[in-house]
Amino acid sequence: MGLSNTSGGITYLNLKEGKFARKSANGDIELFDAVDGKITSIEFQDDEYNGTKFRKLKIVLEDEGQKYLVQVRTDSGYYRGLTNSIANADISQPVKLIANSKIGDNGKPQTTIFVNQNGKALKWKWTKDWPGELPELEKVKVKGQMVYDNSKQLEFFEKFWTKLVQSEKPTVEEDAPF
Repeated sequence: MGLSNTSGGITYLNLKEGKFARKSANGDIELFDAVDGKITSIEFQDDEYNGTKFRKLKIVLEDEGQKYLVQVRTDSGYYRGLTNSIANADISQPVKLIANSKIGDNGKPQTTIFVNQNGKALKWKWTKDWPGELPELEKVKVKGQMVYDNSKQLEFFEKFWTKLVQSEKPTVEEDAPF
């Protein structure tokens, strides 16, 4: 039978400094600008790192027999950009995800994931000028400071992803002959 891997041949990718990061067996980290493939599954998962709890989207992309698992924190610019762009994609076709980070006018990093399909950059579906059904940010007071609460937007995006991927799953008839 030969040698085999039990990992399922998946390459795990996280986001670091505007790049997709792959950690090698010896601990070295390789950075990549983009990852290509057809989205075959998604999953949301609660996680924790250094005492901070967060939720993440796990996307599996397949390209020429290779699988890539991209993990994106849902409360991030990467996730907002990815979700807004993927909403204008044909999910049955391959996409190219391009991670990006730059320093904004406020001196803080601004992150996003651009989505290309068929050689073209996809525009955002929901914008400040065209929010559509996307819930508005709510201003709330936290410890005496007014801040924006994006909880309803994150819930909306999660429902969007779940419906998007479910709509692509083939239906199997219960009376199939096999």
